[in-house]
Amino acid sequence: MFHFAEAWSEPRVEPGRAVLNRDGAILELLWDHAGARVTAMRTPVYPTYGFRRERWALRCEAAFLDSIRVRFEMSLQPRGHAR
Repeated sequence: MFHFAEAWSEPRVEPGRAVLNRDGAILELLWDHAGARVTAMRTPVYPTYGFRRERWALRCEAAFLDSIRVRFEMSLQPRGHAR
C-alpha cells in the first residue's frame, strides 16, 4: 500500500504507472512487474482523535510462489514538465 497526503488527487492508474496531481506538482509512481495489479482506493486518516477524513492510496498485488521482486520508482515534477 502507498498512502498519499489528503491533498493529492485521485490516482490515474495505467499499466506500469500511476499519476497524481496536487497544486502545481505531478507525482508519478512506476513499477516494473508486468503482473502487478494496482488499484486506487480511499483510506481513512485521523488528524485528531475521533475525527476521520479520507485520502487516496494505491494497493499493489502480484501473484508469486517463493519470492517476488518489484521495483518502484517515484518522481515529483512541477506541473507542465515534460518527461
